[in-house]
Amino acid sequence: MLESLLVPVLGGVTLLAILWWLIGGAIIGWLAGQFTNSDRGFFSNAVVGIIGSILGGLIASIFNLNGNDNWFVGIIFSVIGAVTLTLILRQFKK
Repeated sequence: MLESLLVPVLGGVTLLAILWWLIGGAIIGWLAGQFTNSDRGFFSNAVVGIIGSILGGLIASIFNLNGNDNWFVGIIFSVIGAVTLTLILRQFKK
């Protein structure tokens, strides 16, 4: 049963990787919500966390930092990206 999680489904991405993206996105989104005092639900946190992580990767690339080399750098820039996205979304909500 667990082997089915390791079978590539989307361009070589496994179901396990997708599951980790969702869990990691929810955690990163939750952290961003804590830093910005924002109250969103689980699904919104996950979406903001995943998109914010992509934004954080772009920010890291400006400084020639790669989250793939150092997981801690990846987490920090993912949170920075999610916080940035949360603050941008807050401006549109007003």
